[in-house]
Amino acid sequence: MVVKSERNRWVWGEPGCALFIFSQNLGINASSLSLVAFTVERYVGICHPMRAQAMCTVSRAKKITMCVWGFAALYSCPWLGLTETKPLKYRQVLEHFIYLKTLRKGK
Repeated sequence: MVVKSERNRWVWGEPGCALFIFSQNLGINASSLSLVAFTVERYVGICHPMRAQAMCTVSRAKKITMCVWGFAALYSCPWLGLTETKPLKYRQVLEHFIYLKTLRKGK
């Protein structure tokens, strides 16, 4: 998604860029870790059914889900400081190409 303003900068600036990248990484990490947690829970339920009755409770699942999302958020936090926005240097070339293309269609 590329959204530009008049000044050849991203509309939401540095904070928007950082939050955009952070949320992408948070989603990727949280979904991967959630799949691991669900897989482990299913393993316990299938391979150790007697132990699963005591281990696999709703409150435990909520705690594990909160831990997974908390860890994913902490793991993704470095992206808040590692992102930056830079102006596109090839914009004039691209605008020139679009201008020439519209001229050819007009003939």
